[in-house]
Amino acid sequence: MRLRIQDDLLILAEDEKNALLLAGNGKAMSPMKALLASLGGCTGIDVFLILKKRMQMLKR
Repeated sequence: MRLRIQDDLLILAEDEKNALLLAGNGKAMSPMKALLASLGGCTGIDVFLILKKRMQMLKR
């Protein structure tokens, strides 16, 4: 994980495959919104996988 602070409070967070632009100035997603989006995405994937597993169990 690499963080770069640019002009106007822009922060670029990068790993090997992805990048996320955060800002404290309204030009990009705020850190709090990024956290909420991450939590929502993780929760959604968990629910999907649990439902998928239960459907497979019911089919047997």
